[in-house]
Amino acid sequence: MNMAHRVFAPHWKRQAWRIAAALLALALMTTTALAAGPPLTGVLSNVPAALGEYVHVAHTAGAAPKQTWAGVLELTLDPPASRVVRTFCIEINVPTSTRNRYVSDGPITSLNNNGGKIAYLLNKYPASGYTTQLQGAAMQLAIWHYSDGIDLNTVDVANFPAEQPARDAALAFVAEADSAGTPAFNTKTLALTLSPQNPAVVVGQTVTFTVDASPDGAGLTVNIAITGAAQVVGGATSVTLNGQGQATFDVLITGPGNITLDTSLPHQVDPGTIFDPAAANPGKQRLVLAEPVPLTATASASWQVTAATETPTGAATATATEVSTATPTTVGTATPTTAGTATPTTVGTATPTTVGTATPTTVGTETPTRTPGEFPGTATPTRKPGKKTPSTATPTAVETATATSEVQTPTGVVETGVPTGTPIIFSQTETSTVTGPQGTPAGAGDNSNRTAAGGAAQGRLPRTSGPGDAAWQIVLLVAAMLLTFGVLLRRRGNR
Repeated sequence: MNMAHRVFAPHWKRQAWRIAAALLALALMTTTALAAGPPLTGVLSNVPAALGEYVHVAHTAGAAPKQTWAGVLELTLDPPASRVVRTFCIEINVPTSTRNRYVSDGPITSLNNNGGKIAYLLNKYPASGYTTQLQGAAMQLAIWHYSDGIDLNTVDVANFPAEQPARDAALAFVAEADSAGTPAFNTKTLALTLSPQNPAVVVGQTVTFTVDASPDGAGLTVNIAITGAAQVVGGATSVTLNGQGQATFDVLITGPGNITLDTSLPHQVDPGTIFDPAAANPGKQRLVLAEPVPLTATASASWQVTAATETPTGAATATATEVSTATPTTVGTATPTTAGTATPTTVGTATPTTVGTATPTTVGTETPTRTPGEFPGTATPTRKPGKKTPSTATPTAVETATATSEVQTPTGVVETGVPTGTPIIFSQTETSTVTGPQGTPAGAGDNSNRTAAGGAAQGRLPRTSGPGDAAWQIVLLVAAMLLTFGVLLRRRGNR
């Protein structure tokens, strides 16, 4: 056991380290991909004869000069660049051809220790300004001197004297670059983000937006354009990114409707950017970008602003709202009668809403009378004048719905002291009596919410079970115990 552990432990440790290293590399790759825009891609489309010439030069030390094309190679970039750019070869001994695809892959300084000198020459003398064969051939020879180490003095000017101007111009380029430093240049496309994307705002509100350019947009300018009823506070049309590549600005919402905020960041990929052959055509020579590529990163946000809806107020549409435990009071000296056919009269159209637990209280002197022919015990107790009897209304604790919007007054009853527009609130369980067959009030047999004569309301919740429920529960419990005991005895007998 110990021997197996000693044998296999180093193997598993090596595997663990390999897995950890792979995960770390994947994380780094993912971070890099998210931090920048997509790489430039394109296809080698042309070899312009007007911007280069054939020269005879030794590719390696001690080798005989070979006839080689020295000049510009044109690359047609895919969208969003969508333009033809000029490049040079950085691998003299590796072939390529038109229709080969390429993808940008970092700075020329990663090539070797002389990559910075190539970057210096291409940024100072970009190929976008070349118009002659001599210019293209001389720059290509100078680049090969730094990328592949060719000796410019091996250009066969003895046998091909027409090539001497290109050789001499290349030597002058090299002499200048040797005494110069590496310039700062950008080889990555930038990604622009804008937040928030869909703000929830109203008219008159100010929203703060943040733009962020990565991987490195420090010092660059972001343009701002707004479509719709909004404007940048201060009237700015652009902002400058700080050292972290960020900037903020405020937008004031001036009206409803659709609003679109567009931001754009002009930037460029500089000369000195390497282009590698794509996976579809491996083994082809690498190229270096010889002129700047202008690009624009964009980010947008859009949202809908709805006009604020105001609820008109007035006596006819007033909405009364009671909060917490408000106690609405019935005002007046009405003398309602429990018998007869009442003709309801609608007073106002107010819609009071009761939030919480309302406790209605009856104020005034009411003289309810019993209708002849009612059964004993079903009549409403008669109160003595001047005494207050709590209402038999049972407020519903869980009801938060809008109370009735109508106040019904029996015919012949005069309401006094009710100001115009003042809502009179009733509980959802009204105390009006609905007359049943033979003059018996409907529900007269339900004593759960009754009030004792001259006494206060009981305040109990309605019962949900009868007196026999406890007995049934006991019977069921005993039956369950007997059944369990029988099963246990049967199992013991089977043993």
